Amino acid sequence: MSATDITLLDDGGAVEAQLVFAGVDPAPYVSALSATLGVEPTETTSPGGAQGARFTTDYAWPGLLITTGFSEECLPECRHVTIVVEVPDLAGVPIRTVSGIGVGDTVDTARALGARPTPEIPLAAEPADPALFDSTAEPTRIVILDLDEDATTVAGLRANAWYYTFGNL
Repeated sequence: MSATDITLLDDGGAVEAQLVFAGVDPAPYVSALSATLGVEPTETTSPGGAQGARFTTDYAWPGLLITTGFSEECLPECRHVTIVVEVPDLAGVPIRTVSGIGVGDTVDTARALGARPTPEIPLAAEPADPALFDSTAEPTRIVILDLDEDATTVAGLRANAWYYTFGNL
């Protein structure tokens, strides 16, 4: 998982499927992931949604949610995807950021792997442009690390085309 996409790798590290968070239909990725897991998600489509979406579709597995919102009038530009991870693995398939951060890691481990706070987010990782991580003038996309109540452990990972280092759009 990165700030711009989520990639499904086979046991040898080769790319099986990739989902870009902006402008791409997640259905092919969902199919590939379902085949790998051997488990189909619960799929729900409803009217409305974030960013003025006309329709929103959720693909949910226990601990993993892929949400896409879109307006048929402006596809693909208006399609967006949000990934929310609350488990370290799903059916034995580990879910990690590019640098190796996963649910259940300690904050110290996440920091050792490059996670850092931003002015508005307690801990973020995988900046699309590392040079802009601390910028107050230019944003960069990030993966948000949700922490447990004690702020000692990574409780979740979130990524979306609009999660940035400042303004958290």
